[in-house]
Formats: sequence, C-alpha cells, structure tokens
Amino acid sequence: MYQAITIPDANLLPFEQAKAQIAQLTVQCKNYIIHSKETLDGAIELAKGAKKIEQLIDNKRREIKQPYLDQGKAIDSIAKNLTDELTGAIQDLRNQIKNYQAEQERLRLVELKWLEEERCRKEEELRKAAENNEQISYADSQEILELQKKEKEIVSAPPPNNIRKIWTFSIIDPNIIPTLYLSPDEKKIKAAIAAGIREIPGIKIYQRDDLYLR
Repeated sequence: MYQAITIPDANLLPFEQAKAQIAQLTVQCKNYIIHSKETLDGAIELAKGAKKIEQLIDNKRREIKQPYLDQGKAIDSIAKNLTDELTGAIQDLRNQIKNYQAEQERLRLVELKWLEEERCRKEEELRKAAENNEQISYADSQEILELQKKEKEIVSAPPPNNIRKIWTFSIIDPNIIPTLYLSPDEKKIKAAIAAGIREIPGIKIYQRDDLYLR
C-alpha cells in the first residue's frame, strides 16, 4: 500500500514564514504601474527583491528535497542489486521458452508443408490413374482423406497462449527517416549558439531582448 512521505514541520517552517512576505510581494508586483523614471527604478528594485525571495525559496526546496532524492536513489540501488541476478535468470528462461516455442512452430510448418506436398502428390497420382482408366483403390482415397484431416488439425491448432505478436522497430538508416519522426536536439542547438554558431540550416538564430536583474 502507498504510504505518503511525511516531511518534518521544521523543514516546512521557512515556507510558512515566507508566506506573508510572498503574498505581499505578489500584490505589489501585480499592482505596480510604471509611469516615470522614478517608478521604473522602483520596479527594478521590486523585481530584484522578488527574484531573490523566489530564488531563496527554490534553494530551500532543493535543500529539503535532496535527502529524499538521495534516499530514493539508495533504495533503487539496493532493489536493483537484489534483483539483478534474478532478472538475468528470468530473461534467460524467457528466451528458452520463446526459442522452444519458435522451434515448435517451425516444425509445425515443416510438417504442414510436407502433408500438403504429399497430398498433392497423391491427388496427382489418382488424377493420372483416372485419366488412364486405372482402378483407384479404397486405400488410396482414404490416404488422401487422412492427409487432409491431419492438415486441418495442424492449421486449426491454437497457438501458445503466452506468445503474442507485438509491433516494434529498429533504426536501419537514420539519414532517410522522414522529418515527421525527427525531433530537433534543443540542447545541442543551444550549446552551438553559446559556442558562437550563428547559422544552422533550417533554424533561425536571432537575438531578443531579455531583462537581466542582479
């Protein structure tokens, strides 16, 4: 059963203490109107102060969260180490099952092909015998019926109920994949721009105004 994580009240205290200040800053930012050089300077200072508070809250969030992240990673590592060998053994067993059943299917198709060829051969023999007005024995007719019966039994045999066909893929040539299925690597693009690249085919690189406060 899922158990909620309990965070000590002491860890949440800074957030509680900052609530009133954050609410006040929020109202100030929403209601502030710039109409002169003086109010512009005031807005810049207000934005700087609000940004510092925002950063302090985010830093505290990271500080409180980090032990839980570390604990989660430790639990993941313990669980992985515990099941690694079992996971490998299960995969080996699954491969055996699939390989065995694939071989059984191959043999089934081989037998089905042989039966079909044998039936066709017998039918051709009977056809030629009939053309030559030769007598066709009851045993010959029964043999064809028996071959037909075996064919039907093999064709109608249900497949293994634990095997199913799934659609998957593997990339053969990434250079010819339609652009519909490609996504630009934004991290590489940003890194290239930061390194001074200003021209990339298919991409518009430009400058825009941004407010920098410190």
